[in-house]
Amino acid sequence: MPFTSPARAWSGGLRAFRECRGRRSPRALAAADATVVEPFKKAMEELLNLFSVPPDSAYSPEELSRLVYDPSPAPLLVRVPGPILEVEGFQDQGSGILRVPTLSLWGAFTLIQDGWISPNPVVITYEHLAGGKKPLALEDFLALPRSAADAPSAGELLRALEEQLKPAAVYRVRWSTEDLPELKETETELWDNPALR
Repeated sequence: MPFTSPARAWSGGLRAFRECRGRRSPRALAAADATVVEPFKKAMEELLNLFSVPPDSAYSPEELSRLVYDPSPAPLLVRVPGPILEVEGFQDQGSGILRVPTLSLWGAFTLIQDGWISPNPVVITYEHLAGGKKPLALEDFLALPRSAADAPSAGELLRALEEQLKPAAVYRVRWSTEDLPELKETETELWDNPALR
């Protein structure tokens, strides 16, 4: 946010993040700073509205994007019993647990978020509103190094989002069975019903 004075960035940030800031009241903004904050707030609210359910629909655009792009209709986790040698398509969650990444509009947006502005105020606001987190520590946010590039065209943004919405071509994992105990005959059913383990 290009405020006329760095000292007023804190006050402008409070206005822009009023939902995340708790009860503290912002100081008055200079007229030049207000011309930056108000359009910024409006653009941020319009973007965040994409992730809420419109009054005339049963689904939000976020939910529709999951129905269209997500290859797995439910969370898919795999627990590997031995050391992982190769993995493709999965996200490693640690402790031998792999997950098929959820594909959605919001997920794609968060993956490209720092491409044009960093830190991204929309992502920070959404995560605080949706996650019920404690009030935003605005002083910490304003102290972060900031960078911004030229705004992307609609086509560039669409291509970047579509690239992040592509599922992996293959989901596979290979692990070592060395030093793993042999299954007893009575335990072979665990391969058919791993949830029993």
